[in-house]
Amino acid sequence: MAKVFTMKTVPLGKARTELSNLIAELQKTNEPVFITKDGQRAAVILSADEFDSIIETLDILSEPETMADLKRSRAEYEAGAVFTSAEVFAELKTLGRL
Repeated sequence: MAKVFTMKTVPLGKARTELSNLIAELQKTNEPVFITKDGQRAAVILSADEFDSIIETLDILSEPETMADLKRSRAEYEAGAVFTSAEVFAELKTLGRL
């Protein structure tokens, strides 16, 4: 499911003078701040955590094998090929892994 952001928008001049406050807010909320120049969106400021999350997601999405595994897993789930936690733990016990 996609994240929904509040879309805070700040003009460039205000962003310059309040950069420290914007960064403090980002660290608390992890919500991006859009910077406008001449009334048009020109840049986005992200928290370091949000940036890392995006990079990690892009990395996962760029791995064909991982994506194939995810698609297969989703198809299995939708087909009802799932196990309860009790079944998983019982199997792990049987295999001597618990």
